[in-house]
Amino acid sequence: MSKKSGNGTLTINNAGTILEADESISGLLGYTGAQLVGSALTSHLTDTCRKPFEHELARIVTGEIQTLHLNTLHAKSFVLPLELTLVQKTEDHFQFDVFDLSRRSDLESELDQVRDHYMLLSESTTDVILQIDNHFNIVYVNSAVTSVLGVKPERLLHESLEIIFPKSQYSRYRERIYKYFVIDDIHRSTKGLGNVIEALARKAGGELIPVEISMGNSRGIGDDRILTCIIRDISLRKKADRRLRYLAFHDKLTSLGNRDRFAESLTRVLNEMTPESGKSAALLYLDLDGFKKINDSLGHEIGDAILKACAKRLGNCLRDGDQVYRFDFEEIFRVGGDEFTILLPYISNPEDASIVAKRVIDTLTQPFSVEGWESIKNIRLGVSIGIALIPRDGRDRTALLRNADAAMYRAKERGNSYEFFTEEMNDMAMERLLMEEGIRQALSWNQFELYYQPVVDANGKICSVEALIRWNHPKHGILPPDRFIPLAEDMDLMKPLGTWVLSAACRELHAFQSRGYPELVMCVNIAPSQLEQRDLCETIGNILARHNINPRHLRLEITESSIMENPERSRQRIDLIKSMHEGITVAIDDFGTGYSSLAYLTRYAVDYLKIDKSFVMQMHKSENSKVVKTIIDLGFSLGLEIVAEGVETAEQFAELRRYGCHYFQGYYKAMPLSSSAFDKLLERDAREQVQSS
Repeated sequence: MSKKSGNGTLTINNAGTILEADESISGLLGYTGAQLVGSALTSHLTDTCRKPFEHELARIVTGEIQTLHLNTLHAKSFVLPLELTLVQKTEDHFQFDVFDLSRRSDLESELDQVRDHYMLLSESTTDVILQIDNHFNIVYVNSAVTSVLGVKPERLLHESLEIIFPKSQYSRYRERIYKYFVIDDIHRSTKGLGNVIEALARKAGGELIPVEISMGNSRGIGDDRILTCIIRDISLRKKADRRLRYLAFHDKLTSLGNRDRFAESLTRVLNEMTPESGKSAALLYLDLDGFKKINDSLGHEIGDAILKACAKRLGNCLRDGDQVYRFDFEEIFRVGGDEFTILLPYISNPEDASIVAKRVIDTLTQPFSVEGWESIKNIRLGVSIGIALIPRDGRDRTALLRNADAAMYRAKERGNSYEFFTEEMNDMAMERLLMEEGIRQALSWNQFELYYQPVVDANGKICSVEALIRWNHPKHGILPPDRFIPLAEDMDLMKPLGTWVLSAACRELHAFQSRGYPELVMCVNIAPSQLEQRDLCETIGNILARHNINPRHLRLEITESSIMENPERSRQRIDLIKSMHEGITVAIDDFGTGYSSLAYLTRYAVDYLKIDKSFVMQMHKSENSKVVKTIIDLGFSLGLEIVAEGVETAEQFAELRRYGCHYFQGYYKAMPLSSSAFDKLLERDAREQVQSS
């Protein structure tokens, strides 16, 4: 050490007061000479160095040592280790050569470079870089604060951090930020502390914006600690997050909440339904009756337009200034194709829910006209509503949905109505669930079979037969179609089921014809959804060819009500079938129940009218007898063959024959029979015809 040259000289007295300090020393410590002279040398030492210095100075006085090693504080607060070597001593003062042991000049140069790089980097970012001391005063801020918060950097320097946050939130933010002064990043995860917090920052004009604050590690500078924070405006990200959440939780077509949003809202309501709260709520489950037929017949574009109109009507009618109940659009949800739910988060009594249900029914049953489709007017839908009360009818989502759904299906039986859930509906709902699952299995396991009911002429001779589907249920035995066909319609299974019926009937017809009845005609019912199948004509052709059936031996029966749902579309489909399969005949089934207009009836390429059995069975009443005769006369005038259904007695048969009816179907001749039983009936009928001739 003695060989190196000193950095300057320093003179102090016996008390340690600086008497002289040349320019090199003042530059080394970062002060002017005037600032150093007269000050105590201990005021420029670190805390841990002050006591040892006093002891070492006493040893200098006694001549025991010639050298001091001191840790001094630079004016910029960093520690500077110095070596002081005694070069002159008098009675009251000491002169030392001072040596910088830290390579201060090199380090200070490097520090200046680092600082320049840091400043360049901090000014090139669009994020706010902020440094605060442990008193929460701002000691540094870059210029990005102007674009982010709309304030100049100099306006914030030496101000409290509170200046950039809303007053109502600052104390909470300060408490959180303080933790980052004392916990470094390597320990934060163990304390459950992340490196980033989200907050609201206040812009110069008072506008609040969401920001993300990334926390660095604090550093000791003198007696203070400095924490560096990076503040980023996340307004765009939050907006994108909100958009993504909206898309995730809302139905794209109607803008109503979707199934996930409904589950979230219902869970929230259920959590509020504690025994202590005494609150009640209600869940309304809506299904649009007849929507599927409209969607299939008019197309999905019109169907979508009607769904949007329904959503709008729901929102409007439930926002009316009604004194009983009024609530937010966010409590209406679309949970399926034509299924909606309404959540009433608070009701005083069940009457509130029924008032809402009535208002919904009144609104949705009004006729629809679709914008852009002016030719299609007065489209009507029905609506069925099931109501489950919370918590009475369930304390979890699954139970409430199941119970509201069960009540809705009970309401469907009445049409355009609502029903509150009752316990007895549980059994019905379970039976429906089992039936739905059973229908799918029945198709795979060949549990469906056909029964055959003959149609006879005025002489009692069998001329055709109607194929009637039955379900040979493993538990419930033989089930008639009214037990499962409506379910199959709801489940969209009529296409595979109807194709099976048509194929099985034609296969059996071929067998009957092969056994000596070549002119027998098979009558097969076509469901409304089948009539809308694009490939129905092709399917019919394939089945006829596969079973070697002449089209004139197949008669398709279509109910009057299904034809009248879309008369023009039905006419086109019937014309197409008859043009592609020459000789095939078509009957309008259940005639008299569908309110068909004569104008449309004359345009259909149909061959038969089947009088609905409800008129035939009540022919003892004069008004029904007149209706039957009128239908027969109408058929004559249109050149159609007439079939009477539900003929059960000899009296009915005789009266219908007197009116001129052509064909008769019902228990008077035979009930629906299995294939083998019908085969025997054909044999007996053939013998009787031979005997009578």
